[in-house]
Amino acid sequence: MASFMRTIISGTRGALTMAEPMDDDIWNNALEWHSAQQQDDCDWDGFTAWLEADARHRAAFDEMALLEDSLARARPALQSILPSDSDEATAKKSVWRNPWAGLGAGAAAAAIALLAVPMLATGGGQIAYQTGPSQTRSIDLADGSHVQLAAASSLVMNKSDVREMALKGTAWFDIPHDHSRTLVIHAGDFRVTDIGTKFEMDSTDHNLRVAIAEGAVSIASDSLPQPVRLKAGQRFMTVADLDIAEIGPVDPRDVGSWRQGRLVYQNAPLSLVAADINRYAPTKVSVDPAIAGRRFSGVLSIGDGSALVGNLQQFMGLSARKQGDGVRLAARDGR
Repeated sequence: MASFMRTIISGTRGALTMAEPMDDDIWNNALEWHSAQQQDDCDWDGFTAWLEADARHRAAFDEMALLEDSLARARPALQSILPSDSDEATAKKSVWRNPWAGLGAGAAAAAIALLAVPMLATGGGQIAYQTGPSQTRSIDLADGSHVQLAAASSLVMNKSDVREMALKGTAWFDIPHDHSRTLVIHAGDFRVTDIGTKFEMDSTDHNLRVAIAEGAVSIASDSLPQPVRLKAGQRFMTVADLDIAEIGPVDPRDVGSWRQGRLVYQNAPLSLVAADINRYAPTKVSVDPAIAGRRFSGVLSIGDGSALVGNLQQFMGLSARKQGDGVRLAARDGR
């Protein structure tokens, strides 16, 4: 095509409306980065560099995310007008990379259907949402529940019952109170259940953090002697490498503070603080195991992520040494 057009899905019959032209190279790159993020070997540093190179890059990528949501909602209508050889099974076998290039008007609908396919996890019984570095995503469910996914996180929902899901990364949950239905969130070996509350949850490897702003949740795992019940103003934290499992207080106003551009900590191990920073900072940070359990209390302003490592280093009196493509925090002068 001579130029690519941003496409908006409208109506219930899959009608397509074309808006203003988009620069070919930027649109192509946005498509390719969107596709790359569905792969385990995505070059996140390269993606961050591309976003920061030009304000139009982020605008184009955000447009892709909005388009993906529109396509997912319009998927039944689209499938009703697609030819039989472009159904979901065929789409899953197709290569998504730059599907618009060289397509005529008659193939446009099939290409749009392919664009929605990355939302589905393998097996077709689940819906997957994913964010890249410094990218967040809001998810509204039919029952009125709201989930906000933090940067570099993923959430997979059961397609037949969206009240069962699995989280890797960080998310904020706002769940309407309903005794007839229970939300179940799987995070590694842990299961968090809730019937209506506002809380934040972070799951990385074998570690889990849950903080409650309103209501209460229950946390169960084979690694716990009994389920843990948390109420508003409490947080639960487990860090396998440091053999930590504890309940402590939290200011409900600070729960989910990353949504306002702040990372707020109360007696948190440095290893967890570093894991959070790596969601936003352009340079990856690691922590010397000798100080991984050292506790930090304070507030870090996220901004564009570039100052997070330096601010933590200054607050904690640590040294920062270049290690490969990243930075390693260690004790200063043996302290």
